[in-house]
Amino acid sequence: MASTMDMSAIIMVGGSDTAQASKAETAFSAAVDELFWFGLGIAIIQGLVYLGYLPSMNLGLFSPIGGRGKKEAQCVVEKMRSTGMEDKVQEMGRNANYPQARSAEVHSFTSAIRGFIKGGELDAAVQQMLLMQGRGLDVPPKLVMELFKAARSVESNAVQHAFDGLGGIVQLPIECFSMLLYDCLQHEDYKFARQLDRLACAQNKHGHYSVYEPLLKLFAKSGDTRAGEIFRQMQLDGNFASEGLCGSLLARSGEGRNLCFAETVIDYLRGRSMMTLPIFKTLMKAYACCGRYDLACDLYEQVLAAGLEPDHVMYGC
Repeated sequence: MASTMDMSAIIMVGGSDTAQASKAETAFSAAVDELFWFGLGIAIIQGLVYLGYLPSMNLGLFSPIGGRGKKEAQCVVEKMRSTGMEDKVQEMGRNANYPQARSAEVHSFTSAIRGFIKGGELDAAVQQMLLMQGRGLDVPPKLVMELFKAARSVESNAVQHAFDGLGGIVQLPIECFSMLLYDCLQHEDYKFARQLDRLACAQNKHGHYSVYEPLLKLFAKSGDTRAGEIFRQMQLDGNFASEGLCGSLLARSGEGRNLCFAETVIDYLRGRSMMTLPIFKTLMKAYACCGRYDLACDLYEQVLAAGLEPDHVMYGC
């Protein structure tokens, strides 16, 4: 009888322990859930304060805004943007015009674009640039340079593809125009050079020697009448055409049978008393390439009238 009662007591005690353990587990799980949501709420509040949607506040043990809040805000926006929630990001920030909020958004876009470029996702980088510009934020010139430098390192049409993707909406820095135009000069890509020339006009990026020089050399050889227009505009902008540049333009004009532009360059040189013997020799070859042997022969008299002595090279022509 006593043995039976002892066994019942043991069972009751054991059952009580199990019930208590279950309750403790439930309470612990609830506490963890509460802490999780509380911590998430604090992080969201910090992010919203940093983005300018809430007034500044001090969250005590959870640190004042400006410490971790800045990093969390940027991480939240970048995570939303990288997971295809760009519409939500724009909706949240549509009315945010505070400098702090704009700065966070610029940083978020910049980080995302640079990440896509480094990862070789150039199309995604272009799309982020367009979104950034659409938000009224200027894309940093350094990022545009990084995009085209990355494009130059992959397949041959990547530069053209990136250029077309931007659609003239994003401003290209002078250094970018210069880099791409010298590439065109090296590969004699006249079609892309004309596109760059039109965009440079639209974005008011002419006026720099590093843009004028490759354009002049390209159009001089291609026979494009645009060469003369650019040469005159270069002078109006206060740029000086050196004897070396003029000699190169004359030689390329001869190769492209662009006699009209060659005469424009010669008028420039004569007006500045820059007709040297090397210039005369280059012009003679240009005339010969264009089949104007009569003009080439007339140069002998002009050389003598200028007080110069024709050398064996000129006599050989």
